[in-house]
Amino acid sequence: MNISQIKTFLTLAECLNMTETAARLNCTQPAVSARIQGLEETLFLLLAAELEDGHAAHRVVHAHDGRAGAVAGGDLLQG
Repeated sequence: MNISQIKTFLTLAECLNMTETAARLNCTQPAVSARIQGLEETLFLLLAAELEDGHAAHRVVHAHDGRAGAVAGGDLLQG
């Protein structure tokens, strides 16, 4: 787990959109996906789930573990 993964997750938790997250962090959508997947594998948690609605933007919802992770991650970066 690294700071880049945490910042990516918190940005994704805020905007709930992979494409917008990538734009805010000045990276690509595949980079966002890779960071989230790496964080999930490190923590053995499902943090986000993509919605399959046929739209080009990759919208996400918080998985159960992701809601708690967003709060803890925000506290970690602020503290």
